[in-house]
Amino acid sequence: MIKSMSILILFLHFNLLNAQDPLTDAFGSVRVGQSQDSSPPPGTIRFEGEDLKGWNGFFWISFTDHAIVGFVNDIDGNTYKTIRIGNQEWMSENLRTTKYNDNTFIPNLELNSDWTTATQGAWCWYGNQSIFDIPYGKLYNWIAVNTGKLCPLEWHVSTLEDWTTLRLLVTNADLRDIGTSHWIPPNADATNETGFTAVGNGKRAGFSGYFENLQEYSSIWVAEEYNTNNGQDVGVGPTNKTGFSTPDKRSGLAVRCVKN
Repeated sequence: MIKSMSILILFLHFNLLNAQDPLTDAFGSVRVGQSQDSSPPPGTIRFEGEDLKGWNGFFWISFTDHAIVGFVNDIDGNTYKTIRIGNQEWMSENLRTTKYNDNTFIPNLELNSDWTTATQGAWCWYGNQSIFDIPYGKLYNWIAVNTGKLCPLEWHVSTLEDWTTLRLLVTNADLRDIGTSHWIPPNADATNETGFTAVGNGKRAGFSGYFENLQEYSSIWVAEEYNTNNGQDVGVGPTNKTGFSTPDKRSGLAVRCVKN
């Protein structure tokens, strides 16, 4: 609470010093509203449920360490935290469903030979170990992504446009989870100021079925293919660099969903 109040006081002080109007002493209480303006003037403060936030010109910064704006359930009953950045609402966790949103089961393929020759949608855990389900989520092949039925109803697999918009909004803001529980050390500069909570989920190689890059990269499918043999993904690295690449469609990558 003391930390949150200190941040709020500094935020208010900064914006008062940069305001054109002269400083004014205020006494009594102040009620902060729940403005739904998607692009208010920088320095605007609003209250969202249990969270007090300030708009920095690109996205809302939480003063109370609650970046969550809601929750959504998948067809399996898994519950995901969601965050809002600009006009976008993202899951702040990787997808974990074992079913499409029409209640059809997605096969869990463990053997490398089964994975690399699959002709249907499939999922696996990293290393085929269920202990990685939270927080890394499941890894899906391109066929599963391309069905358009992975995400909960009224949500979709993140697109190139979603990621382009996100990167423009956050500029150099950090997307990574803090600490070294889900990233290789030192990860000292991670702040997760956006609430996106990218984790080093790694991937499953399409040509071999081998698992690699756990805690080194967050490899996430995007909804558009690159060509007949390759899809597209976004990678978040240990230095918060994000970039697009074109993995083999047989690869196993994480999925993030965005609200329609």
